[in-house]
Amino acid sequence: MATQGFAPGVVTHSASDPNGILVNDGAARSFMVVTLLSGENRPAGALLGKITTGGKYKLSTTGAADGSQLPTNQAVLMEACDATAGDKLCLVCLTGGVDYARLTVGASWTAALLKEAVAKYGLHIHNSYTIG
Repeated sequence: MATQGFAPGVVTHSASDPNGILVNDGAARSFMVVTLLSGENRPAGALLGKITTGGKYKLSTTGAADGSQLPTNQAVLMEACDATAGDKLCLVCLTGGVDYARLTVGASWTAALLKEAVAKYGLHIHNSYTIG
């Protein structure tokens, strides 16, 4: 799922999901290449929030006051991204089903709180389950 060569914006994405983040729940999926804020180093599955000023993304926490805490600004990082040395482009999932057990969420987000907050914006949080 390399994002090299992409500019920020909506992209068409058809690669596999080696990190098992996506859930095939029939919901429409959308992906975008965004800018991870300098100083952030996040694993695949990190719940990111968009900062209102500047539009860059960082790990989302409910207690933030920069816009990254808003339900409308949430996205799930699809591949590990290390921006410790400077801003970096990365691929995120904006809408569709994701497995909560595969997510890395900031302090104060719970599965129930996140599920309720983002559902009306097209991001669907599911709990892991086993069939069989």
